[in-house]
Amino acid sequence: MALTCFLMFFLFGCARKNETAQAVHSWLEKSFPGQFEVLKTSYAKNQWISPDKNTFRVVLASKADPAVQFTIIWDRSAPDGGITDSTVYTAYQYALSQVDAARSLYAELQKRNLLASVGVNDTLADIWVFTESAAEIRENVLHTVTSALAAWPHTAQTEFQLLFMEPASWEEDYQKILPPATVHTLEQSHWQQDNCTFVLRMQGDSIPAMQELKKRLRVNPRAKRASAWLDTASQHALKWADRNLQKPFYVETKQYVGEQVDPQDPTAVRYWFPYFLRTNEVPASTGADPDGQIVVIYQTEKNVCTQVFREKEDAPRY
Repeated sequence: MALTCFLMFFLFGCARKNETAQAVHSWLEKSFPGQFEVLKTSYAKNQWISPDKNTFRVVLASKADPAVQFTIIWDRSAPDGGITDSTVYTAYQYALSQVDAARSLYAELQKRNLLASVGVNDTLADIWVFTESAAEIRENVLHTVTSALAAWPHTAQTEFQLLFMEPASWEEDYQKILPPATVHTLEQSHWQQDNCTFVLRMQGDSIPAMQELKKRLRVNPRAKRASAWLDTASQHALKWADRNLQKPFYVETKQYVGEQVDPQDPTAVRYWFPYFLRTNEVPASTGADPDGQIVVIYQTEKNVCTQVFREKEDAPRY
């Protein structure tokens, strides 16, 4: 019964989205014939908890320049969706200015032979660099990016997010310009998280010296490649437990494992493995508190575990 209700609710939602897309398309063809297309429709509010099933977030793109994308709010219960020609035109002009800014930044990076994708969303600029992430390469990229930012006219009023991406991901979904809707979609699908190896955020009006920038550049502990680090760290945790814990015991190495960038080393990951004494099986109660945590620090540059120790405090929760 529950599954049937879920399917009916899902199909009903899909039908309303399709109807909304058609209504927006028809309205656009009257007011802006041949200029825009509907890329995506979604509920503006959480459809599972909100009684409002009429308000939709609609992503539009310019047919002449598909990188120019913007979002409007369409209310099915209001005449013309509650929008006007001015609403759409103003949103389009702003999106166009953002793409122009992104293209000018992309041009500065291209002059310096850096393969990157660039997106500008209000005061935040994304720079995704598709390259290996060894220490020497990272430093070279930082020099190139800061040189480009020094020549870009909008640097002072912009916050930057620099992501090092797996080189292979360039072949999967490379775009020179990243519209905000594309960035959001890749974040939601975990594509960005899986393929990002290092990340740096900095304010354009206060870019620090190179040594400080290198310290702020942090490894991504949730990248696809991090699964191998976790496997190695878990083996070290089990070996430590076998030598130091009274038997029987159980160490959790799959679920409820905490991780974060090590506070002392931005290229290392700190893992917390909860352990339970007086049992060698998964605790019967999923809410049972562990007797402690085995902490393993994995150094990603050297591919070694540098420290293993016990900690009684709870691991960070995410």
